[in-house]
Amino acid sequence: MSITLAQANEIIQAALVRSKAKGFKPMGIAVLDEAGNLKAYVSEDGASMFPPREA
Repeated sequence: MSITLAQANEIIQAALVRSKAKGFKPMGIAVLDEAGNLKAYVSEDGASMFPPREA
């Protein structure tokens, strides 16, 4: 079963809510499909300027 873009966006939104609730610094969040390919990625304002090397 393949993950849809809508599902990936739901995962990202849930991760953003949880990271804010935990008081984490701004971050990048990646969602991968079952083959390990990048499906969606967001980087919050103020996140590290270094690109992700691993997801």
